[in-house]
Amino acid sequence: MEHEFFPETLIRRFAAGATIFREGDPGRHMYVVRSGSVEFRQKNAQGESVVLRRIGAGQLFGEIALIEDVPRTADAIALEEGTELVEIDHAHFVYLTGQQPAFAIMVMQMLSQRLRDGERDWVQHPAVGGAAATAAATRPSEWKQLRENVYYLMGEPGGGGCKVYLIRGSKRNVLIDAGLPYDFPYLKTHLESLGLAPEQIHMVLLTHEHMDHVGSTPHFPASTIVAAHPRAANKIGMLDDFVMGSNTYDLTPASFHIDLQIPDDSIIDLGDCALRTIHTPGHVSGAVCFYELDRQLLFTADTIFAGGILGGIFSSGSNSDYQGSLRKLLSLRIAEMFPGHGRNSTAPYEDIERGIHTSEQLARETRALFDGMSHGNSFSYIFRGTAAYAARGVTKGATAKPAQTQQEKK
Repeated sequence: MEHEFFPETLIRRFAAGATIFREGDPGRHMYVVRSGSVEFRQKNAQGESVVLRRIGAGQLFGEIALIEDVPRTADAIALEEGTELVEIDHAHFVYLTGQQPAFAIMVMQMLSQRLRDGERDWVQHPAVGGAAATAAATRPSEWKQLRENVYYLMGEPGGGGCKVYLIRGSKRNVLIDAGLPYDFPYLKTHLESLGLAPEQIHMVLLTHEHMDHVGSTPHFPASTIVAAHPRAANKIGMLDDFVMGSNTYDLTPASFHIDLQIPDDSIIDLGDCALRTIHTPGHVSGAVCFYELDRQLLFTADTIFAGGILGGIFSSGSNSDYQGSLRKLLSLRIAEMFPGHGRNSTAPYEDIERGIHTSEQLARETRALFDGMSHGNSFSYIFRGTAAYAARGVTKGATAKPAQTQQEKK
């Protein structure tokens, strides 16, 4: 399980007999055994400790606690001196399953193996509780002026929608993103306090297709043009609820639409100012940032947050693309950065460089984690499945070639 790069920050070392976690502990990490071995014990009805199983290098454990958010159901004990484990938190787990189909297959294969081996006692108990619901927010929704004719409009307090930005131009008024559907009444109130009706919003510019950014667009009048990058527009146009994340909010994307596709380096003229579209794939394939040229303001949505925090890599996203997008942003002259969540950034270059470092570190870490697992024939399994699917498509899609007549043969 050697690798040219293996971050020490992910390594946990245990003495022989040391407890890794105990039954009932919250499950915040999964582990891959790098060296040594681990034993799992569980108390029976008489209070006696019973050994469930032992695993060695290349094997993983603790993953169900991450998948289901449940407490540990057994004690995990290091058996050998200097047992080394790679500790994987939820962020790494999501990245691995999203970016490496083989990793998800490995996890399923190992779970399947346990069940086939009859390790009935190792199956997790039903989930208890789960993530705590967000407490109802007591502060009111508000709007703030950020620069002349540039405003932040807040949606439902504590509702989870993105930050919505209003830019008032001498010819056109635009919103950058629209938040969740529940945010529209608040947006409407804020617009009215600024002397604008929803009918006076000429365009809603979407940074990407996730529901917390597009949710309120159907509530705007038909005269408001909804615009997005072609890759995001395609997913919204197909009503791809899996990609849009509508199920997360128990919503349907059926009423969503795109009126205008805005490719990379498009210029949106607002009269006395202009916005440039910068395609920044990584978070998703159709993510864009908007750059206000005169005042050098960058609206980054979920591409990069203050402090160099990345927005995560979701379906259709790519860490490789992420790095390229962040390097593209570094070439701009940026006075201030306005992300889709959290505080604004007055140190954009430092934050973008931190984001690049994080992306590079994540790539190295996950490559090392991936290489460290006993993946067996997972890749060949995927390739066989892909080939079989392609062959089935050809077979099903083929039509019988008509037999040649004697005349045609001549």
